[in-house]
Amino acid sequence: SAVLAGHVDYDGQPGSFYNLGALERGDAIRVDLDDGTTHRFVVTRVKRHAKSALPTDELFTRNGSPVLTLITCGGDFDRSSGHYTDNVVVRAALRG
Repeated sequence: SAVLAGHVDYDGQPGSFYNLGALERGDAIRVDLDDGTTHRFVVTRVKRHAKSALPTDELFTRNGSPVLTLITCGGDFDRSSGHYTDNVVVRAALRG
């Protein structure tokens, strides 16, 4: 498994994962590596979790088939804490 986290926004500007929540089941994700190889994944699930309830045991697994997990902030922005209340989590399976 690989887990990548990125900002939804920062200092009023869109972040690298700004549109992550717009992905849908079946969408393609391509990961290009420095060695010139490309891995293709297909989105299997897009879900929002409260930050306090992020299923880390499930997301950071080391067993099973290759899975790509992308995480960013979502939900409401709490101005008092300066953080979003939720995380958007996209899971994608390796395409054969």
